[in-house]
Amino acid sequence: MSLVAPIVAGVVAGGGLTLVVAHLLPSPPPELRSAVQRLNSPLREATPVASDPRLAPGAKGRSILPEPLLTWLQGSGLVLASPEDLAILGKNATTHSAEKIGMGVLGLLLPAALTLFLVALKIHISLAIPIGIALLVGAVCFFGPDLEIRGRARSARAEFLKVLHAYLINVALERRANLGIVQAMTEAATVGDSWVLQRIRATLLASQMSNTTPWRALEELGTELGVMHLVEAAQTLRSASQEGTAVFQRLVAQADSLGDAVLTEEKAVANARSERMVIPVTLMGIVIMIMMAYPAVVELARVR
Repeated sequence: MSLVAPIVAGVVAGGGLTLVVAHLLPSPPPELRSAVQRLNSPLREATPVASDPRLAPGAKGRSILPEPLLTWLQGSGLVLASPEDLAILGKNATTHSAEKIGMGVLGLLLPAALTLFLVALKIHISLAIPIGIALLVGAVCFFGPDLEIRGRARSARAEFLKVLHAYLINVALERRANLGIVQAMTEAATVGDSWVLQRIRATLLASQMSNTTPWRALEELGTELGVMHLVEAAQTLRSASQEGTAVFQRLVAQADSLGDAVLTEEKAVANARSERMVIPVTLMGIVIMIMMAYPAVVELARVR
């Protein structure tokens, strides 16, 4: 029996599994030299390129696939991930489209490699079976990155709201300490190293360099990321520039409302996880009952 087909099938399957594992592993940490250069740069916050990809949503990705194909895919409706989800995760639409195509092709190749392996073992199956499995696996792998983006974006927004709640409270406290509204916004954003605060600091610095109002910049940021609470907070901060210290109560009230929304979301997530645990716990209880009753049932059967 020739060993060429099994070797080829093994190489293809191994390469595919390697690509899948490489896609799931986290990105490596930045090099020490580049990190030190960013720390020494006086305008490092104006161009947010930290290790967290969410700090650079406009980063352009490189792909070996032709640009017309990626452009067509983005306008075909086959990309289920919204621009807001990609923006909050710092992913480029072109890079995401290239990942979808790569995962889809990988899903088509894995069943083909398995078919070659079966043919090498002289196990003959109908051609329709591997074709159907390849199309099914390819479709699942093609839309898999969209589902991953949705889940990660939902978690990122939940984290964003938690930090935004603390940020609004800090702005209110700084404003009550008789700081100007712009200075209060800037000082409150320096308390902490969260990627959310880094993003807010970068947005405020960019607004200063472009000579635009900071609340307008935050409002645009909230629209880009799909965080409507940030848009509402920016509108409140805009009114703070006109109402003076009387806005303290409004900021605290909005922060409390945001905190209630975060708590409600966390309770909903906890309840959903608890409901998902009902089925496995029930099945485990049934298995334990069967194991406990089995000896008695066997003994009764022997007596009869």
